[in-house]
Amino acid sequence: RRIKRLKSGEKFNELVDGSIPIFLYYTPIFDSLKSKKCNGAVNPVHLNNNTRLNLEMQNRMQEGWVERSIFYNCRMYTADFKHGMEYGGLEPCIHVGILDFNLMKREGFHHYVSLQDTKTGEMYSSKFVFHVIELKKLEETPEAERDELYRWARLIAAKSWEAVDMEAKGNPYREEAREEMKKINQDEVERWLYLRREMAVSDKVSQISGAKRQGRKEELI
Repeated sequence: RRIKRLKSGEKFNELVDGSIPIFLYYTPIFDSLKSKKCNGAVNPVHLNNNTRLNLEMQNRMQEGWVERSIFYNCRMYTADFKHGMEYGGLEPCIHVGILDFNLMKREGFHHYVSLQDTKTGEMYSSKFVFHVIELKKLEETPEAERDELYRWARLIAAKSWEAVDMEAKGNPYREEAREEMKKINQDEVERWLYLRREMAVSDKVSQISGAKRQGRKEELI
């Protein structure tokens, strides 16, 4: 049975504490803050350094994903802007898209997208950032580039419990994420079993009622 993937919106405090600093590390303006913890759950997260992060996962190809990610990052960027506020008070926003399909043409599973001058590469603003993680490109990653972000992506992309255990081993945050994944899957099994029991009860009631109606019909004949 396929492992149920982690969803954005699930409350994994340990996962959040362990994985978000990885994305901060890849965002230059936040380099000095990468070890700080977060105050909330994913989607969105309001970090304790006044930064907002929205993490989303998509298992199937979705048309308009780029426009969608821009839309939600814009909404997050202006969400708390009030009349009379200074523009400088707008908080940096990071959008992380973990995709089970290929979106970018360039090689590599991780893409860091920011606003910059296309001629000189000079950064226009570091307050509006996108990370694209393409799970289908993981196998192409050279050994020398298989860092912590790669290990997290491998954990998310795992299709068996053996693979999950292998990727989680040795990292307390990934091990905690593994336990949460198992809980979610167990919950799914329990819900399925409950549904089957309820269906069995309803089937039995329907059979008895049907037999009674059939009996009455036979009596009338």
